Formats: sequence, C-alpha cells, structure tokens
Amino acid sequence: MQYVKCELKEINLKQNIMREIKFRGLRTDGKGFIYGNLMEYGGEFYIVPQKYSDKPFGYFEVIPESVGQFTGLKDKNGVEIYEGSILQNPKNEIGIVVWSDAGLKLKCKRRNGDYFIIPLDQGFCNNKIIIGNIHENKDLLK
Repeated sequence: MQYVKCELKEINLKQNIMREIKFRGLRTDGKGFIYGNLMEYGGEFYIVPQKYSDKPFGYFEVIPESVGQFTGLKDKNGVEIYEGSILQNPKNEIGIVVWSDAGLKLKCKRRNGDYFIIPLDQGFCNNKIIIGNIHENKDLLK
C-alpha cells in the first residue's frame, strides 16, 4: 500500500496568512493525543498522522469529543495552540480556546462565575502559555 502525503492549508485573503489545517484527538487505546488529518468513516473518527509510526495502516481511532483543530497560533514558548487548549497569562488567569461563528476566541471565566469571550490572534498569544487542555486537565478549570 502506498501513502500520499496530503497537506491542507487555509488561506486568509484579508491578512494574506496561510495556516496548516490539522487536528488532534485522544486515541481510544489510551496512548494520548495523536496529531494529523481528521477523517470519519462509519461513524468513527480517525486521525491520520503526518508521520506514520507504530500503526501499519497509518491511522488511529480517536474519541470524537476530544478532537480539536490547530488554530495556526503558538504560545510564547512556540507550542501549537489547539481548540480545547487551556492558556494562562502572566497574572495566572486562564481561558479555554474555542471556535465560534465569528472565529477563534478565548473563553474566560470571571470571579463571579460568568464567562466572557476575547478574540484570539498571535499578538494576544505572545505572553500566554499552554498549561493543559480541557480533556486531560479538567481540574485546572475549577
């Protein structure tokens, strides 16, 4: 069997920016996140890694609720930010990366328990770090 490398790109014509379209998801075999292209077949979700590793056919079943898309952004340490990432600012305030109809946002919780939404771009991320994700680090959201 031959593999064909497929890279998807999204082009933002207004800002003349291209970002790589890729996903991550938690493997159903409990071996953590896998990164690559997302596919759905027969109601099951799979990630096809860009680098094939220990699976001869090159795909891994993932938990559908854990799938998040790469935002095209990186935190201050150069770590890729995905939907579902938990970011922290220098004041130790945290927010969750979410997609909305209006684009990429950071969902933050106020002290009174209400939420507010902030647009997310690379300039905003320059002083933020990823401290976890909503699937493996739910304790950070309390």
